Amino acid sequence: MKDLINGASAFIFDLEGVVLDTETIWDEAQRILLSRRGHDYNRAALKHQLTGLGAQQAIAALVAHYRLPDDPSSLLLERWEIMAELLSQGVNYIPGALDFVRHAAVVVDICAATSMDPSLLDIALSATDLRAGFPGPIFTSADVNGVAKPAPDIFLYAASKLGFESADCLVIEDAPHGIAAARAAGIPCIALCTTHKRYRLSGADMIFSDWSEVPRPSGLGRDQGCVENA
Repeated sequence: MKDLINGASAFIFDLEGVVLDTETIWDEAQRILLSRRGHDYNRAALKHQLTGLGAQQAIAALVAHYRLPDDPSSLLLERWEIMAELLSQGVNYIPGALDFVRHAAVVVDICAATSMDPSLLDIALSATDLRAGFPGPIFTSADVNGVAKPAPDIFLYAASKLGFESADCLVIEDAPHGIAAARAAGIPCIALCTTHKRYRLSGADMIFSDWSEVPRPSGLGRDQGCVENA
């Protein structure tokens, strides 16, 4: 198999669960939303279905699972308000993420691509120093007309904006929907077990427990690309 990490010219990072530790915050938001309606949040049954989806898709999944009688638009707004409040209290980084990102940015082109609602992303970025500290552009589903993962659109857009073919990029994900999006985009993908158990991530090309296991890239892929394009 091609050396996925050293052979890549560009890295496309998912943000939630990969760089920002927001998945635990989402779990709390789902718990609060559902507890107001007399339901327990069944993370084991739902988390893999929700992670990486757009907000409307996630609400539809919750409505279907719990047979909620609420208007989906009202649920969407209520969940946004809960999440906004929780995010404003502070957001942590996934351990090891920033060190890897900063190293990678020296040797390859990087960006982030997330399905997170742009307004919630703004709150999360305001609660951290990532806006100033991430050395690459951050793309959201708003850049692709609201089409979220598992559709490949956001990853195809990110690769195009960086100026690389899909096969020359590497996606780093933590969720089944994100992995499916990368595969649909024709982009190799590695996954971290920071949100889901390893068996949920079987669609990835390589799986690592956390950032401490991921080899640092050498940048050989970008160097080779420069030689070929010279």
